[in-house]
Amino acid sequence: MRNQLIHPKVKPLTNLDLSLPDNVLKLMAAPAKVDFSAPNKLFNPMPWQKAADGHLIKVDDTNIGPNAVTITKMVPLYLKLTLDEVTTTDSGRAARSASRTKPQPASGTARNRSTARLATRMRRLRCAT
Repeated sequence: MRNQLIHPKVKPLTNLDLSLPDNVLKLMAAPAKVDFSAPNKLFNPMPWQKAADGHLIKVDDTNIGPNAVTITKMVPLYLKLTLDEVTTTDSGRAARSASRTKPQPASGTARNRSTARLATRMRRLRCAT
């Protein structure tokens, strides 16, 4: 057997399916649309600021500037500014006289009376409707 040639049966080649590589080549021919502008953080990193206590703050519209302000407590402002007079001189310059007064807040009893009056009015309105 060693000296004899062995001729195995060979199957004929089938048609190759080249549709997948052709589709990939078509996709590669079109340019890729990549946006490296504002939303991308690789080439335009997010700016950071150090706060007064040392922690880092991401600079954004919501946490820096007027939008970052939150109301923590509301108290009445007991300050009255009044313009008393405006006078002009011969040279055309105006002189203003203003006064600043700081009225005292209403006393506790007066505040309680006004609250009681308001509550009475609210009850009357509820009964009337």
